[in-house]
Amino acid sequence: MKQNNAIWNSTFIKITIANFCLFMGFQMLLPTLPLYAQSLGANDSLIGLISGVFTISNLLARPFTGLLLDQKNKKTILIIGLVIMIILTMSFHIASTIILILTFRFIQGLGWSFSQSATSTIASSTLDKKNLGEGMGYFSFSNSLAMALAPPLSLYLVSQKGFGTLFNSATLFLLAVFLFIINLKVEKRPINSVSKKPFEKEVVFPSLLMLLCTIIYGALLSFVVLYGNEKGITNLGLFFTLNALCLIIFRPMIGKIADKHGFFHIVIIGSLLTIFSMIVLTLASSLAHFLIASILYGSGFSALQASFQTLTLMSAPEGRLGAANSTFFMGFDGGIGIGSIYGGVLSSLWGYQLMFLSCIAFPLLIIVLYVWQRKNDRIKIK
Repeated sequence: MKQNNAIWNSTFIKITIANFCLFMGFQMLLPTLPLYAQSLGANDSLIGLISGVFTISNLLARPFTGLLLDQKNKKTILIIGLVIMIILTMSFHIASTIILILTFRFIQGLGWSFSQSATSTIASSTLDKKNLGEGMGYFSFSNSLAMALAPPLSLYLVSQKGFGTLFNSATLFLLAVFLFIINLKVEKRPINSVSKKPFEKEVVFPSLLMLLCTIIYGALLSFVVLYGNEKGITNLGLFFTLNALCLIIFRPMIGKIADKHGFFHIVIIGSLLTIFSMIVLTLASSLAHFLIASILYGSGFSALQASFQTLTLMSAPEGRLGAANSTFFMGFDGGIGIGSIYGGVLSSLWGYQLMFLSCIAFPLLIIVLYVWQRKNDRIKIK
């Protein structure tokens, strides 16, 4: 890999590794908390609600998080969020009822808003606009690597060691973040140099598209393992691994292409791949079918995420990266929460197959909205 000095500075490297550890601690809970809740007697609607309350608290905190990141020391915001994440992850040891899981997950969403927005904002603030797509592609590699490793690791730990070992392991990854940020030097921006508005209106459109994109992701995180179990299919940790490997392979490449050639064809192809993945998943009757759906979805998702995140950062006004990132991740996390609740309600009514089939409506809507905006010259970047 040819290193670009404008990208590979000390701060960028440290925050990228820290982000990997943060996402490992976070991602280990996503496919396993539904299993934990199910073991306590939760139905599909309650399982979806567990992800939903996390998203609600996350969304409530995001606007203020972006404002704080633009006005205060980003490292301090990161540490506050990290401490909340650590305490609440360990608290699952005593979560013996669904009410406690819902409560702890709600509070944990606040910590995730602070910590995840902070790492992304710190990373993007070290990059020039001409390198944003490529640089954030490399940064997102840490997300994707965690998405590849955390789900199969967490499912293995649950099956072999139990939920207690899972919660301890996730906590250790979160604690490891401190090793990489303890000497991190982050610029503190004067409070009078930035807007005090918590949202960035210039990035609402790509954030909305990201929300539509992650609705499917939320449904998959909460219900693809339960769907596989219903069909008697095991080793579904591989679904998440292959999905994330596609992100690892394609995400930096797509960011670089977007920097040079724009987003239109990437968005259309990514949406179509996502549609095909849901069709394959609906018809799946073996592990091989699940894995084909995973590859299709991972490829499509990487194309869409790269396009919408780069468009967000390139559209952000000077001094508003924190608010722009916060607005974008409101869409990202909002989609996951909506998808979890949507998947829970529809799977209770129709079953998992029809629920996943109905998800093709969201990438279709992405295509319609993007083409309409582009035709009406509302997208300033190609």
